[in-house]
Amino acid sequence: MKNIIHKIIKSYRKDGFEGLLTKSKNYLSEKVYFRKYIWFEKDLAGPAPILYPKIEAQFVFDSGQKINEFLDERIYHGNPPDDEKYERKIALENGHFITSAQLNGKIICYRKIGRNNVYIKNFDKTVKLIKGTAFAYSLYTDPEYRKLGLAGFLLSKSIEPLKNNGLTKMANQVRSSNIAAINLVKKCNWSQIAESWHVKFFGLNIISRLPSSIFIDK
Repeated sequence: MKNIIHKIIKSYRKDGFEGLLTKSKNYLSEKVYFRKYIWFEKDLAGPAPILYPKIEAQFVFDSGQKINEFLDERIYHGNPPDDEKYERKIALENGHFITSAQLNGKIICYRKIGRNNVYIKNFDKTVKLIKGTAFAYSLYTDPEYRKLGLAGFLLSKSIEPLKNNGLTKMANQVRSSNIAAINLVKKCNWSQIAESWHVKFFGLNIISRLPSSIFIDK
């Protein structure tokens, strides 16, 4: 508690009352919320047309070392938080895949795809996937290249490599308020299979049952 008060005072001294409001709002939005999620599945055996972006971008499918370096430099400035470190640990141990769109060797969009076990930051929970199921998570697009179709490109382009690695189904969850993302997965012919919710109130973390067709309770 003392640490929180120190941060708020520091923010007030730096940016005045506006900084205090911003800091308080950001803190509460991470510590107190109710979120509803929509769950989707894609049968990888079905038709998988590629959704090409509005720019020429190279599709890269690998284990993600370059992505981690990108995140550390661009997002975390050399100091990734504990949940990011844990997510990477689980990804490495379970052979997760990283898809990225690159332009002249520069990463402009990435998406992580898990298998076996995956840590979901939104829920602060490690879950076990049903055999043969991949789970798409952690999407990021460089602000300069947003609204160019890169997220759809990665989702559709990743299907063949996943099939070649023995996976038969891919799953995804989208916050109910993210209409653009919901429209995207529907455009890619994904099927809506379930809804769930997540309540966070400081230390209280309540998650409704996750779809049994995707996850095995641990």
